[in-house]
Amino acid sequence: GNTETGFGINEDGGINGYGTTRMYFKAGGNVGVGTNNPVAKLDIAGSIKVGGGTVFNSMQGGQATIGVGAGGVKTFTITFPSAFAAPPVVVATAFGDLAYNDTFDVTVKQVSTTQFVVNIYRTDSAGAAWGQNLKLNWYAFQ
Repeated sequence: GNTETGFGINEDGGINGYGTTRMYFKAGGNVGVGTNNPVAKLDIAGSIKVGGGTVFNSMQGGQATIGVGAGGVKTFTITFPSAFAAPPVVVATAFGDLAYNDTFDVTVKQVSTTQFVVNIYRTDSAGAAWGQNLKLNWYAFQ
């Protein structure tokens, strides 16, 4: 590894020595596992498992602006930043301005490797319109 930008631990246990770098500590605090160029505080190239839980091979997340609703069900399509190898599990939730007490039901459907569809329905006033600038947070796991 390059000692000016960080240092790596190699498969032979050496530091900046022979073999493939398995863990890299970049100047500035980013740590890479399986990558020599971590772009986040913890950047893992490969799957992760926390405790005795599920193994995840890929995760993505984002936020989309849904906007105002005319009432009934509003359907919105979200495209993943990068395609998954197989359709992932998607979790989505709607949120709006704090000044409103509206509640919403969000249903995820038609999940593919590149996108998913959500239906959003106002539940506190069954199917009524909403005037706030609604947003959608989503996370996809594979």
